[in-house]
Amino acid sequence: MFIASLMAAVYHGVEIRPYFRSCLWYGILFLLGLLISSFVLAVSVDLVNEGFSKRAIFPVLFLFLILFVFSFSLKDKIFAFAVYQFLICAVAFIGYFILALRRQSSLRGSWFMALGSIVSIVAMAVQLDGSLSVSIIWDLDHNIIYHFVQAFGVVLFILGLRRFYSEK
Repeated sequence: MFIASLMAAVYHGVEIRPYFRSCLWYGILFLLGLLISSFVLAVSVDLVNEGFSKRAIFPVLFLFLILFVFSFSLKDKIFAFAVYQFLICAVAFIGYFILALRRQSSLRGSWFMALGSIVSIVAMAVQLDGSLSVSIIWDLDHNIIYHFVQAFGVVLFILGLRRFYSEK
């Protein structure tokens, strides 16, 4: 996540040649795909079990590689990853929501994980829409708003993981 974030900062903030910019973008997409895939595997441990997650490693990586190669054919390359992230977060939301209801407590980790999934879906919707902008002190375009919303989702995931595993 750190390397993808650093690369994205260079992509969005530094003037570089188009060829290098394109290479950087594919590197970012590759790392984001790996991050989403590892999230899939982590969620599968919580929702099913560790054995299932281990058996899912190669199918998940295969699906990611197909998606990555397919994204080369798209004009809007982030779209394929947005769909991937949406599907994963939708499954995570449903799974953690069910776990939260079973545990019947409002501040348990499952609730934070479910909320983090919804926030992540909203963040990707902001990114795909592309028209959202806000002027507060600076002009914030959809990319900046996406990153702020997604950062909030990551905080919720971290809180959820801390609470989820402290419950076990």
